[in-house]
Amino acid sequence: MQRAIEHRPVPTIYPPLSQGLFAAAACLTPEQAPVMTQVRVLKGLLLLFDLLTVVFIIGLLCNVGLPMVRVLAYAWCPLILKEFANTGHLDSIAICFTTATLWLLTCQRAREGGGTADAPLIRPALGAGCLAAITWAGAILAKLYPLVLAPVILVYGWHRWRWRLAVPGALFVVLLVAGYSALPGRSALPAAPALAAPASAPDAPTVAPNHSSFSGLGEFLRRWEMNDLLFSIVYENLRPPSVGNSSAPPWYVCAPVSLREQAQAALRGVCRSFGLDSSRLNLPFLFTQLLMATVVLALCAGLALRRWPKDDRQELLRRVFLCLAWLWFLSATQNPWYWSWALPFVVFASRPWLLVSGFALIYYLRFWLIAHVPDATLPGGLNGQRFFDEVLVWLEHLPVLLWLVLQIRRKE
Repeated sequence: MQRAIEHRPVPTIYPPLSQGLFAAAACLTPEQAPVMTQVRVLKGLLLLFDLLTVVFIIGLLCNVGLPMVRVLAYAWCPLILKEFANTGHLDSIAICFTTATLWLLTCQRAREGGGTADAPLIRPALGAGCLAAITWAGAILAKLYPLVLAPVILVYGWHRWRWRLAVPGALFVVLLVAGYSALPGRSALPAAPALAAPASAPDAPTVAPNHSSFSGLGEFLRRWEMNDLLFSIVYENLRPPSVGNSSAPPWYVCAPVSLREQAQAALRGVCRSFGLDSSRLNLPFLFTQLLMATVVLALCAGLALRRWPKDDRQELLRRVFLCLAWLWFLSATQNPWYWSWALPFVVFASRPWLLVSGFALIYYLRFWLIAHVPDATLPGGLNGQRFFDEVLVWLEHLPVLLWLVLQIRRKE
């Protein structure tokens, strides 16, 4: 079983709370139980978080006065059923804590004596804010993606509490520091026995056995790319042709080779100015990662700083959704289950977003194509994997993006 684990030389990317759930599942399972029993115990725990998410979504709908039947957009979503009840992805932990955070932030009480623009008529109690700090810290201790919500949540909290925001803010920081401090550092980890990489993974990265807790995250950000469209368009138009690679570039590469080589030379110059060895780095990939991260941060900051309505609870949920949705669309790794991060809040956004979870299931054709079309027999001289990466990915993402553009133009 150990040799069947994919990318096993890479340190785990899971934060402490997710690792804690692994430990809890192991403690609840008899030591000599069959492997499938251990899997079912872990899936059962993850399913509990998924069911709690449904409860919190109902609470969100009640808080903002929307029909509770809209919870079915999440609860009956085929993608959610497949990724959690069937596959058992750990994302259900962070999703549950994130949804709980937003439920607490939208639980509001009336102020006595009315309100003004600076002191709204309704505001969340500070106690709910402290609980929200706990659940938000729990979400980040389970998965790192809720960090992108920091601008929106902090500005929302500032509008509600002003300087009293320091109380839940301090609690949040203390919990995060305590949680990540519990992870072993580089010197605390025992040396692991060397394992030969399987033949099916010749490009598996070599990682020192005494690694830090975040080295897996660094490896993920340096080389992982899957099921992406917008990221791929930028990256492929920056990447110069590989030496000795005679295959044609993707059909959407329009930048001249000379321009791509100049971009590569410029990136190497930047690395030299910082004293970095660029020979072992995929500079176009890292530059695209940095570019997309900048766009995501700018988008989140822009959403946070836009004018907030007087009763801003539903607007908060819409902006949270947009932060998570564009994080997914601009990522190098658009795994379908990552879209589940945004799904609890899709009912607070416009209708085109509802299509994403359906189109995302196209991703699973990739495995069939790799298994059944290993040779370059498809149109354009593509094998199954390249046909998915360069053709079907467009069918997966482009319809939603086009509908969003048309909707924006119609509003204008």
